Amino acid sequence: MSECGRSVGRVDHHRRLLAALAASMLVLLAGCGREPERHRETLHVFGSTAQLDLVDAAPERRTPVLAAIAAELNRLHRDWHPWEPGALTELNAALARGERVPLPASIDELIKHSRPIAMRSDGLFNPAIGRLIAMWGYHTSDYPVRTPAPDDEALQTWRRRVPTLFDLVHDGEQVFSRHPALQLDFAAIAEGAAARRVVALLRAAGLSNALLTLGGDVVALGDAGGRPWRVGLRDPFGEAGSAFASVDLHDGEALFSSGNYARYRTAPDGTRWPHVLDPRSGLPVRGVAAVSVLHHDPLLADAAATALMVGGPARFAELSNRLGIQCALLLTERDELIITTAMQQRLTLQRPVAMLGPPLGIAAPCHRPGSR
Repeated sequence: MSECGRSVGRVDHHRRLLAALAASMLVLLAGCGREPERHRETLHVFGSTAQLDLVDAAPERRTPVLAAIAAELNRLHRDWHPWEPGALTELNAALARGERVPLPASIDELIKHSRPIAMRSDGLFNPAIGRLIAMWGYHTSDYPVRTPAPDDEALQTWRRRVPTLFDLVHDGEQVFSRHPALQLDFAAIAEGAAARRVVALLRAAGLSNALLTLGGDVVALGDAGGRPWRVGLRDPFGEAGSAFASVDLHDGEALFSSGNYARYRTAPDGTRWPHVLDPRSGLPVRGVAAVSVLHHDPLLADAAATALMVGGPARFAELSNRLGIQCALLLTERDELIITTAMQQRLTLQRPVAMLGPPLGIAAPCHRPGSR
């Protein structure tokens, strides 16, 4: 939900990118004093929406950077997509054959960013579980998933030895896997990494007031015509598009969420099995409806949202501390809220939510680069 309640539009398919770039859609912010011009661009990447709102950006300034962003997102889509043909699927196929192969630079970058987070999260964030994700049928864009779930024997085999990024061995300029089940899937960090790239392009072009939306995740630059960017947190218990809370974002802040509301399969008892899997058990996460993380680094916010969802209520405080996250919340499947003190100070609830204990006393405030 953007500033002044403007709802988010739907995505154009990536094959219509050039036509979308040629379009000039101006959206006015009602009720915000002077009504600044807003240009909205929608792209398609990683199977979800990439949307960009630019405020007071003249066409001659925004057109080149929009073209550069579209090209970059499409390149990353080809390199990082976990099941469509591209650099990552070719690498995974070679690793499965036991081959030593060159490591594409963009994938090497993701591995280097991912390994420290995997360590600090005790492996709850684990991009080496692509085979498990495929076993559950989550390598798809068609939800809810209706294919058969993996059987007990397959899950027991998985649990005997879970692959990690540290099973991927560098041999000069090549890599190989010491684990036959290792398959890379960076879905839990790719959008955050892509957001970093987009922000860098925007700042280099001198476009200082923008809101980037990747799926349901957002990164803010500058402000929305003199006010913070107001974004909604999707309500897992409400109708599609509804929000249970909102947060005002300032320059350089990212809000990333993970939940059971978009990508899931229906469990035998009628509840949702989300696409977020626990690497240890091989099972979908249970007990958590949604997690949101606010941080200045979109890559860390993205990965942390997954780790906190896997860790669940019992490890929420510990993992937040270990990952350096001061601003986060977790909504349980019973609609109970666990929240840090810093996040509570930034959150505006849109409906009543029961608190599962007092706010967690993580002392440092949410990081605000723009407030320095």
